Amino acid sequence: MDYKQMVLDYLEGRMEYHDFQNEIDNNADFIQWFQYVVPSTCFSSTIPTPENNFKGEQIPFDLKADLKLLEHFNPKGSLAFQLNFQSLMSRLIKEAFPDIHFKVDPTIDNMYTLILEAVPSYIGGAELSRSGFIERMIQEFPDDWSKTKKIKELRERIKAAFHIEGRNYPHWVQSPEWPLSNGKPMKYVKTTVKHKGEWYQHHFIDVDTGEEKIVDDAY
Repeated sequence: MDYKQMVLDYLEGRMEYHDFQNEIDNNADFIQWFQYVVPSTCFSSTIPTPENNFKGEQIPFDLKADLKLLEHFNPKGSLAFQLNFQSLMSRLIKEAFPDIHFKVDPTIDNMYTLILEAVPSYIGGAELSRSGFIERMIQEFPDDWSKTKKIKELRERIKAAFHIEGRNYPHWVQSPEWPLSNGKPMKYVKTTVKHKGEWYQHHFIDVDTGEEKIVDDAY
C-alpha cells in the first residue's frame, strides 16, 4: 500500500478524516511506516502531568505519543482535534519528504474559524465537540454563501437549536459543558448556587422528553 499517497490524499481532501483516522487506529503497518520514514532528528512530547511540572517531556519520535497528546487537549474526533491532527500529519510528511509539494485542504480550518466567530463562548464542551452537531449545521450551508452570511445563519441556528431566549443561558465558572440528549442540545433552565463563587449547578431539560440533567460547575 502506498502510505505516502494515503497521507497526501487525506491532507489534500481526497480522503475523509474518519477513514484516515481508522487507518491510523487499526493499521499497525501504517504506524510502523511513519516510524521508519520520519527522521530520527524529530521528537515527540509526553502528556503534561504534575510529575513533569505540566510541561511534558521530549522523547524520540513516537506517533502514538503524539496522538495521545492531541487527545489529551481535545476530544478525539472533535473539530479542534482534527485541526491539530491535520497539522501534525502535514508536519510529519514534510519532515519525512522535504522536497514534497502539497496544499492542505482548508475545509477544517475554515470551519473552525467560523465556529470561533459565530458560536457564543457559553456554548461548548467535550460532549458537544464529539457529537459534531454544530459542524453538521455548517455543512448544510451552500458553498457560494459569503462568510458574513454563514456567520449570521449559524448564529440564528445556534440560538434556535440551543433554545436561547434573551440572556437566559449559563454563566460558567469553568469551561462550558453543554449537555445533549438524543444527540440534540438540552434547554438551559436555571442555575442553583451551591457555594457562591465556587460551586454552581446548571439545570437543563430535554424539550422533547422532559428529561432533566444537572451539570456541576465548580473551581
